[in-house]
Amino acid sequence: MKYSIGICDGDSLFCSKLEKYIMDFLKDTKEHADIFVWNTGQACLNDLKNINLDILFLDVDLPDENGIEVCEHIRNIYRYYDMHIVFVSDKKNLSLEVFRANPYTYLDKNNLAYENISETIFKLLLKNSYLKRYFFTYKFRQHTYKVPMDSILYFESNKKYLTIYLENESERTFIGRLNEELEHLSDNFIRIGQSY
Repeated sequence: MKYSIGICDGDSLFCSKLEKYIMDFLKDTKEHADIFVWNTGQACLNDLKNINLDILFLDVDLPDENGIEVCEHIRNIYRYYDMHIVFVSDKKNLSLEVFRANPYTYLDKNNLAYENISETIFKLLLKNSYLKRYFFTYKFRQHTYKVPMDSILYFESNKKYLTIYLENESERTFIGRLNEELEHLSDNFIRIGQSY
């Protein structure tokens, strides 16, 4: 499984240090990830229109924007609720506003060590692995949605659209190909025809 991890921090030296820790973790665990680095909140937000990260390390004090506002934009405008956001800061006393933005955790930049990063990434990748195993994820109109695997009755393909029929909910339709989505489904699903 390949992950996507982002770093958004105005301090280039800190970004390099954090990126090295992430690369060391990936090497140690034999995991694979694309790593994206931004030095401004706006650059990060611009790219997140097309990238869905698993984990974002986000500085609270960015040079152009407040990291809390960037986090709220990611949650409320882009609706990336399953992206794990880890705030990083060198401030000792953070306001409650930081935690209202719903980050996964907070790391102190002054005491950052490989052990902190590896433990945080390990927990989050385990959580993501669980979610990817038990939830079907799809994108529609730049938003990401999750459906529990055990509530899916079947898929129907109609031209470039796929429809998911669910047990107790109305169906969901999105752009996709049945061949590609079969690769992400558990062995409980089999293809019974060209379109089902």
